[in-house]
Amino acid sequence: MAEVFISWASPDKAAVDELAERLEVSGIKYWISSRDMRPGEDPRDRVQKEIQDAKVAAFLLSDTAADREWIIRELDWCVFAKKIVLPAAGPLCQPADEIAIRLSPALVSFDACSYPLKLSILAALEKKRRKGVFDSMRHPLEAVIPVEQRRRAIVALTVVTGILGAVLANIGRSLPTDRAKQGILSFELAGDPIIASASLKSWDAARRAAAQTSLSIDYAFLLCYSTTLALACVAASSLFRRSFLTTVGLYLAWGSWLAGLFDALENYALLRILQGATLNAVPEDFAVSMARVCALAKFGLIFAALTYIAAAGFYDAFGDRFPLARNR
Repeated sequence: MAEVFISWASPDKAAVDELAERLEVSGIKYWISSRDMRPGEDPRDRVQKEIQDAKVAAFLLSDTAADREWIIRELDWCVFAKKIVLPAAGPLCQPADEIAIRLSPALVSFDACSYPLKLSILAALEKKRRKGVFDSMRHPLEAVIPVEQRRRAIVALTVVTGILGAVLANIGRSLPTDRAKQGILSFELAGDPIIASASLKSWDAARRAAAQTSLSIDYAFLLCYSTTLALACVAASSLFRRSFLTTVGLYLAWGSWLAGLFDALENYALLRILQGATLNAVPEDFAVSMARVCALAKFGLIFAALTYIAAAGFYDAFGDRFPLARNR
């Protein structure tokens, strides 16, 4: 496992070769794309994995690197992975205010420092980092699922979510009536005891049993879709160059789990109403209102997460057409 991740722009190859030679002499293991990237690998997944595994990231911050989109992305990934970021050679380029902002507060000037001294400073910075100096928005899935496994995990979760969704759709086919035109959705969004009661009265015993079965299975469905969306938001957050958009993605990852919680509360309220209907009781105002509020909050959070994921995919696919986008 490499101790140092090296980020560089192709015109700076002579400088990066010199840096690599100095690291070799010092006995420090490093990862560099020109040597260690294997044919056929996804560059983004491999780079994110190496950043996650490395103790420190060294950036060759030349004027050439300042306008490289890939360098900016690597800086973002390093900062959000809470890695120590060092200028590896030469002064920071003056025009690159954007780079300087990304490095703060992890940036330390190491000009003229020997490598043993640099490692001592790294140890001190690491101690400060653990005390929360470099705290930023995080999500548990970042630690639980490594970068290189996230795509497979998203695909697997999406398949399971799709299967459960298909089961629910099949059960719900019998629920639409004249009083509940959208089936269970009309019941969820009723918001008024009279409307909810009308929906219930339009369902016979078999339909009510189907609605209860659907709501029970929905507990498994909400766990799957909320985690799928959360992981997709975490993965999508690494695609944006702007750090505030990365933070938005992590907030939405938490929001996806919150959508699942709202869904669970909504199911509880609807099951309570259904149980009351079995006893011929009038639906409670609180339960009906709670189901509607939770359903609207759930749908809002899901829509926001899906919009963010779609925007990240669009940016990843077409970002190289924007003026600031550059190849390495």
